[in-house]
Amino acid sequence: MNPNIEPLNIAAGIVPWMLSAYGNALANAYQILWDAFMKMAFEHWAISLFLVIFFPVASYFWFVTTGKWGWFGRVTYRYLKWGSLFVIGLVFGPKIFANDYFAIVLAVLWIVCYSATGDILKSMRARGV
Repeated sequence: MNPNIEPLNIAAGIVPWMLSAYGNALANAYQILWDAFMKMAFEHWAISLFLVIFFPVASYFWFVTTGKWGWFGRVTYRYLKWGSLFVIGLVFGPKIFANDYFAIVLAVLWIVCYSATGDILKSMRARGV
């Protein structure tokens, strides 16, 4: 047996290696999904643009005509959240989503989008907000 290789050193090296491999695989998976999404969005730009415009307009129309703000609030929150994530992905690249500290960004983003949606609804005088 080689005296330089001890079973304890091998076992201690496996855990960091597995965590590193998991982090790299996750970052590559985010890159693949991002590339597929961007390709689909650009190939079907007319449908993408229609859907991006249709849901806020339809939910706002529903809010104005019925006074029920639930759908409009959900659409506003999701557009703020996913729009912010889209901009973050465009600026920093999709591998930023695999960062260990990105959960902190998501928590802050949840608070900011939630309060911004409430402020938007209050400024539009939605009842019960």
